[in-house]
This record gives sequence, structure tokens and C-alpha cells, in this order.
Amino acid sequence: MDIGTLLRAARDLQESNPRFALQAAVAALRWMAAGRFYELRAGDVWDACRFALETAEVTGQAETIQAFLDELTAALTRTPSFASSWRRPTACAALPLAPDYGILEAC
Repeated sequence: MDIGTLLRAARDLQESNPRFALQAAVAALRWMAAGRFYELRAGDVWDACRFALETAEVTGQAETIQAFLDELTAALTRTPSFASSWRRPTACAALPLAPDYGILEAC
């Protein structure tokens, strides 16, 4: 999976299509958590988290996305080698393959 494509969609569509941008950011996080990517930088993780949180505010899904990120972090902390790259002392401190929460329709 090319995470960069999802991140560009999440970034570029935040204003014009926030619902799709949120789905792209969440999909990127899910693919990252599943270990399905070509190249991944720590910045990609933070960008996906930031785009998801920012767009969730606009779409009124902030609590749902924060719950998703919390579950993601909890799941990833059981995989130390990967989880250490997800930790951060902000709202992004928490990031898994979490339940759908109704965020994604076709992923």
C-alpha cells in the first residue's frame, strides 16, 4: 500500500471533502497498523493522526476518532518494535486495527 497516496488525499481534501479526507486518514492508519506499506516514516504516522483529528473536528466525529486512536495505541503497544514509533505526548500519544466505528464505508 502506498500510504503517501492516502495521506495526500487526507491533506488535500480536508476542506473540499472532509468526510472522504477522514476516511483516507483512517485508512492510512489502519494500513500502517497492519504493517501493509512500502515505505513508512515517523512523519507519516503523525501526519495521518493529525489529519484524522483535524478533520474529525470539522465532521463532528472527534470523540469517535479519539476512541479509535486510543484503541489503536493500546493494540500497538503489544507490538513493541512498531508501537514505539507511534508514541507521542499529545492526543496522538494514543494510535490498531480498531473497530470500524462507522467511519469507513467501503474499506
